[in-house]
Amino acid sequence: MKEQLAHLNSQLQQTTHRNSQVTHEQLDRKISELRGKGDANSAVLELISVNSKIAGKQRLIDVLIEESRTHPADYQSQLRQKDELLKKKILQLNCDDSNRELSKEIMILQAELEHSRQHKYN
Repeated sequence: MKEQLAHLNSQLQQTTHRNSQVTHEQLDRKISELRGKGDANSAVLELISVNSKIAGKQRLIDVLIEESRTHPADYQSQLRQKDELLKKKILQLNCDDSNRELSKEIMILQAELEHSRQHKYN
């Protein structure tokens, strides 16, 4: 669920960024037209355009910084959940030590956790 939300959020940001770029391109063309006509307001519009572009880039940077902060936290949460599930399955196995399916699940979880931990340190 979190991955889907993150993916949708990323798509929304990309669309917003593209729309912003198109708007800035339109504004830049209009400024060029006004400058070509000798309109004194073109300098003010150009300043507004530059400020708007800077603000857009700053918003994008802020979003990327926030994503970089939450990603490790999500990863740690997933590791903890798998670790807890492994403990739970091991306790179940103590009660039913002949359950091959449960043994198989434990081995898979152990391999996943080991892979995740190795991936974390690489």
